[in-house]
Amino acid sequence: MKSPSPALRIEIRLPDGSWTRVNDLRPSDPSGSMSDNLVNGQRHVIVFGCLGDSSIVVRMMRAEDIEPTPFLRIVENNSEGERLATLTDGQSFQITVHSDVSRIPRTIRFTHRND
Repeated sequence: MKSPSPALRIEIRLPDGSWTRVNDLRPSDPSGSMSDNLVNGQRHVIVFGCLGDSSIVVRMMRAEDIEPTPFLRIVENNSEGERLATLTDGQSFQITVHSDVSRIPRTIRFTHRND
Protein backbone atom coordinates (compact mmCIF):
# COMPACT_ATOMS: atom_id res chain seq x y z
CA MET A 1 0.00 0.00 0.00
CA LYS A 2 1.32 3.42 -0.97
CA SER A 3 1.76 5.84 1.92
CA PRO A 4 0.14 9.25 1.63
CA SER A 5 2.22 11.99 0.05
CA PRO A 6 1.39 15.34 1.67
CA ALA A 7 1.12 18.44 -0.46
CA LEU A 8 -0.09 22.01 -0.36
CA ARG A 9 -2.39 22.59 -3.33
CA ILE A 10 -2.56 26.15 -4.66
CA GLU A 11 -5.58 27.14 -6.76
CA ILE A 12 -6.86 30.39 -8.26
CA ARG A 13 -10.51 31.37 -8.70
CA LEU A 14 -11.38 32.09 -12.31
CA PRO A 15 -13.81 34.88 -13.32
CA ASP A 16 -16.60 32.28 -13.80
CA GLY A 17 -16.21 31.20 -10.13
CA SER A 18 -14.52 27.87 -10.83
CA TRP A 19 -11.10 26.94 -9.44
CA THR A 20 -8.00 25.92 -11.38
CA ARG A 21 -4.92 24.28 -9.89
CA VAL A 22 -1.72 26.29 -10.09
CA ASN A 23 0.65 23.93 -8.29
CA ASP A 24 1.11 21.30 -5.60
CA LEU A 25 4.04 21.86 -3.23
CA ARG A 26 5.56 18.84 -1.46
CA PRO A 27 7.72 19.00 1.70
CA SER A 28 10.86 18.59 -0.45
CA ASP A 29 9.90 21.60 -2.63
CA PRO A 30 11.05 25.16 -1.92
CA SER A 31 8.43 27.45 -0.44
CA GLY A 32 6.30 29.53 -2.77
CA SER A 33 5.52 33.22 -2.63
CA MET A 34 3.36 35.87 -4.25
CA SER A 35 3.13 39.61 -3.92
CA ASP A 36 0.18 41.46 -2.44
CA ASN A 37 0.20 45.13 -3.47
CA LEU A 38 -2.07 47.09 -1.15
CA VAL A 39 -4.12 50.14 -2.16
CA ASN A 40 -2.08 52.34 0.20
CA GLY A 41 1.13 51.49 -1.70
CA GLN A 42 2.49 48.93 0.76
CA ARG A 43 3.70 45.62 -0.63
CA HIS A 44 3.40 42.40 1.34
CA VAL A 45 4.60 38.97 0.30
CA ILE A 46 2.51 35.87 0.96
CA VAL A 47 4.81 32.89 1.62
CA PHE A 48 3.55 29.29 1.73
CA GLY A 49 4.88 25.78 1.97
CA CYS A 50 4.21 22.19 2.96
CA LEU A 51 5.97 20.88 6.07
CA GLY A 52 4.63 17.32 5.84
CA ASP A 53 1.94 16.99 8.51
CA SER A 54 0.78 20.54 7.89
CA SER A 55 1.09 23.47 5.53
CA ILE A 56 1.69 27.09 6.51
CA VAL A 57 0.69 30.42 4.93
CA VAL A 58 2.50 33.54 6.21
CA ARG A 59 2.26 37.25 5.34
CA MET A 60 5.60 39.05 5.28
CA MET A 61 5.07 42.73 6.03
CA ARG A 62 8.16 43.90 4.15
CA ALA A 63 8.89 42.47 0.73
CA GLU A 64 12.65 42.57 1.26
CA ASP A 65 12.30 40.09 4.16
CA ILE A 66 11.57 37.09 1.97
CA GLU A 67 14.62 36.50 -0.22
CA PRO A 68 17.30 35.76 2.38
CA THR A 69 14.99 34.10 4.92
CA PRO A 70 14.55 30.29 4.93
CA PHE A 71 10.90 29.17 5.16
CA LEU A 72 11.39 27.19 8.39
CA ARG A 73 12.82 30.30 10.08
CA ILE A 74 9.76 32.28 8.97
CA VAL A 75 7.46 29.59 10.39
CA GLU A 76 9.34 29.28 13.71
CA ASN A 77 9.83 33.00 14.34
CA ASN A 78 6.59 34.97 14.63
CA SER A 79 8.50 38.26 14.40
CA GLU A 80 9.32 37.42 10.75
CA GLY A 81 5.70 37.72 9.64
CA GLU A 82 2.05 37.11 10.38
CA ARG A 83 0.92 33.49 10.24
CA LEU A 84 -2.34 33.48 8.31
CA ALA A 85 -3.06 29.75 8.39
CA THR A 86 -1.81 26.39 9.60
CA LEU A 87 -3.57 23.71 7.57
CA THR A 88 -3.89 19.97 8.15
CA ASP A 89 -5.43 17.30 5.93
CA GLY A 90 -8.39 18.65 3.97
CA GLN A 91 -8.30 22.14 5.47
CA SER A 92 -8.34 25.17 3.16
CA PHE A 93 -7.57 28.87 3.44
CA GLN A 94 -8.49 31.60 0.95
CA ILE A 95 -6.95 35.03 0.47
CA THR A 96 -7.47 37.76 -2.10
CA VAL A 97 -4.29 39.41 -3.39
CA HIS A 98 -3.33 42.16 -5.82
CA SER A 99 -0.29 40.51 -7.38
CA ASP A 100 2.38 41.90 -9.68
CA VAL A 101 1.09 39.76 -12.58
CA SER A 102 -2.60 40.71 -12.48
CA ARG A 103 -4.20 44.14 -12.47
CA ILE A 104 -7.35 42.77 -10.81
CA PRO A 105 -7.53 41.14 -7.38
CA ARG A 106 -7.31 37.34 -7.42
CA THR A 107 -8.61 34.89 -4.83
CA ILE A 108 -6.15 32.13 -4.03
CA ARG A 109 -7.08 28.91 -2.21
CA PHE A 110 -4.53 26.81 -0.32
CA THR A 111 -5.49 23.25 0.67
CA HIS A 112 -3.33 20.77 2.59
CA ARG A 113 -3.75 17.25 1.21
CA ASN A 114 -2.51 13.81 2.21
CA ASP A 115 -3.04 11.88 -1.01
